[in-house]
Amino acid sequence: MDVLLEGKFELLILRNKFLKNSLEMTNKITNKAQPLFAKELSAQLGYPEDAQKPKEKPPEPQELNQEHTSEPSSPDPESEEEIIEAKKEEKDENLKVVFKKIASQVHPDKLQNLSQFERDYKKSLFEKARMALDTNDYYGIVEVAEELDIEPPPPSRKQIELMKKKNEELENKVNEIQNSVLWKWYYADEEARGFLMSKYIERLQQMHAGA
Repeated sequence: MDVLLEGKFELLILRNKFLKNSLEMTNKITNKAQPLFAKELSAQLGYPEDAQKPKEKPPEPQELNQEHTSEPSSPDPESEEEIIEAKKEEKDENLKVVFKKIASQVHPDKLQNLSQFERDYKKSLFEKARMALDTNDYYGIVEVAEELDIEPPPPSRKQIELMKKKNEELENKVNEIQNSVLWKWYYADEEARGFLMSKYIERLQQMHAGA
């Protein structure tokens, strides 16, 4: 692999790790913010804290970021076909080589003398590597290989393009959450929280009026 290609891929790997960590942290903060937002919403609507929850709960704050005219989301048939085709196509030779190295360390048959914790951990690595091989997921193999101090295989140009696409998907997920009403409310001061909540309730009322 030429130096330019190798440098580009290393940057993509670092970007991928950063985005994965960002998404994980963003989801944790969202889970923490959600009950606080719901409690404040109930208070603004005049619901007592111990009152029985209505059968129809209001939409999540993230949902109000989407235009009402947008079509309902549905599974992307093209994405499903890509997954099926990835499983059908011939396995990448580089991935097969590194998978064999991984299996030599973490195949379930080689874990009998380890503690239960180590067996579970290494079995999870083996399953992750096997799934990556089945779908020609280069980065999945790289993650496991690095965990076991195994030299990862050089990526092809196609694998680099797939990594760029994956990074874009992760970045879009992070941005979607961080642009949500819930996220903005959680990090706002008292005055801004009141404004955001009032606008949220206003849009709820508009939705119910138009239903």
